[in-house]
Amino acid sequence: MNFITGSDKDHEDILQWFIRAYNKHLTNKLYIADFGLENSYPNSIPYKPLMKAWYYKPRMMLETLEKQICWIDSDIEILSDISDVFELSQGYDIAVTEDWCNRNNHFASGLVVCNNQDFLQEWKLECEKFSTYGDQECLNKIAHKYKVLTLPREYQWLRLAETNTNIKTIHWTGKDGKAIIRKKIREYS
Repeated sequence: MNFITGSDKDHEDILQWFIRAYNKHLTNKLYIADFGLENSYPNSIPYKPLMKAWYYKPRMMLETLEKQICWIDSDIEILSDISDVFELSQGYDIAVTEDWCNRNNHFASGLVVCNNQDFLQEWKLECEKFSTYGDQECLNKIAHKYKVLTLPREYQWLRLAETNTNIKTIHWTGKDGKAIIRKKIREYS
């Protein structure tokens, strides 16, 4: 019942920002999918991606050998303890939030709890065909075959959503989101 995130050298500053927030709110082991980082981190799993790193989320989740694992994108700001996702997702193959923004997918893949290795294997195979825009589209292509828990939106609040003071995380998506994170990093330095 641990978490995994990932990054490359171009986003290492964001990874370090993510780790600080993670350590403030969570005690679970954090695995790092190392897609070409310059520094070394505990529990790192190195992998040299052939395509965009997001296609390799399920591969890296499988590499942890955990029976229950949660991928969380490193551009998600953790604002409170979210370790209860593991208890909430008991009895389900996966737990995700809805994509209620603008991508025409039913589920978002920034935070994915997985309790089913068969799902991860199928998601990995679908992603590594590189035939869709990204891992989220691949997840949505196969999710209907599995028992899915839709987590409350507070577990992955999107930056484009209305203001809400009760959120557990906020996903700073896209280039604009990364710019906001980097501004936060400069302000806190």
